[in-house]
Amino acid sequence: MSGNNFRVEIERGGVLLWVNQDDRYEADGIFNPAVAGDYLLYRAAGSGNYSRIMAARLSYDKRRGDVNADRLQRIILEPMTAYEKMSEENGGVEDPRVTRLADGKYVMLYVGYGYQKETDAQESMIAAAISENGLIWERLGRIMFEPLHWQGHMIDLNRVPNKDAVLFSEKIGGRYALYHRPMFSAEKAKVTGVPRRAIWYAEAEQLTGPWSNHRMVAIPKYDWEISGIGSGVPPIRMGNTWLNIYHGFIYQRKHKHYCAGAFVTSADKPYQITWRQAEPVLEPIVYDEKKHRSKHIVFPTAVWSGAGERPVIIWGCEDSSIMWGWLNLRSAQAGPSASLRLPA
Repeated sequence: MSGNNFRVEIERGGVLLWVNQDDRYEADGIFNPAVAGDYLLYRAAGSGNYSRIMAARLSYDKRRGDVNADRLQRIILEPMTAYEKMSEENGGVEDPRVTRLADGKYVMLYVGYGYQKETDAQESMIAAAISENGLIWERLGRIMFEPLHWQGHMIDLNRVPNKDAVLFSEKIGGRYALYHRPMFSAEKAKVTGVPRRAIWYAEAEQLTGPWSNHRMVAIPKYDWEISGIGSGVPPIRMGNTWLNIYHGFIYQRKHKHYCAGAFVTSADKPYQITWRQAEPVLEPIVYDEKKHRSKHIVFPTAVWSGAGERPVIIWGCEDSSIMWGWLNLRSAQAGPSASLRLPA
């Protein structure tokens, strides 16, 4: 697979949800969702950015070729544990990403914004939950990491804020595998030489860890993502490869511009990129994605298979809406209008 004969595109469909500022649970915004079966699980921020995960039901209107979402007015997760909150007004359950495993169960990796005992401070930490139906979830706990050994330095990842964790739907070499984005400080990066904003790989016997076999997968490469990158949609199995839709941004003159990119790895070595698209697969164009002067955002985090053969990609827009579009894989040999289909 090379950049000369393969291209990933996202064809816009429309808006699934707009923020409802009359709802106290989402008055401060709605954010990047996950999908579990036909349920859309989205982050809703109330007053003070106190975040919960809410649910909507997805449906496909075949006649109109349209995807819809209907709110269920149901809280899926809200801050309860120490790693999710500091007080009744200060905390968050944020940014869910859901993967369906071979046994049919759903695993959610999400961010708890609560008490980090290693630093005695409030930080973003990755946690896990599991469900059989996508609506009722059991917390598994905060996930823990073995130390990262980098250029002669030993870094305790449990003391580093962490986000953007996505789980692979299959085990790699008999172990669970994920991507994540440790948020290294400028001081830590200066002392150790570790890249500040990169996508990392890790493996574990159990979903809560300890996660080890750390490998750096990708760092910012192109102009549109030069300020930072992170995982987006959980990896999509495509033949003998994994397709990854990720996010990248550029920060200039107090303005953030987020786009989505794509890369491919082999199935058995998902830490080695075999192809990476130079151009964004999605960038802010429509009003909902670029209405704020200080930030223009498209942030894909979910894929839905309930609309026929073509997968649907779902993304958050500037904290005010959630949109959907078709995932197209195009082959130059087959012509510019041909769309390749992902296997079931």
